[in-house]
Amino acid sequence: MTVSEWRELMDKLRRFVVVVGLGLLLASCATPWVKETVWYKPNSTKEEETLDLYNCRRDAAQVYPGGGFAVYSVSIEWVKRCMTAHGWRVIE
Repeated sequence: MTVSEWRELMDKLRRFVVVVGLGLLLASCATPWVKETVWYKPNSTKEEETLDLYNCRRDAAQVYPGGGFAVYSVSIEWVKRCMTAHGWRVIE
């Protein structure tokens, strides 16, 4: 096998790995990992739910610095407790 044939083979392999990797990445982004929580509060509007949920998520958010980038994390349990404290309940 000549050097040019070897390089051509490596280029094809590299393209294949990139295409498969991107395909897997896109497939994982399209997968619903978490079921959406439905909140209910008597005599409330969608705008009130959105505002309370935004505020609870903001209060539950934590940013962890590290390695030249920050990791953003939201505690789902904290959000649930906060929404419950505001009079909301989860509909299963």
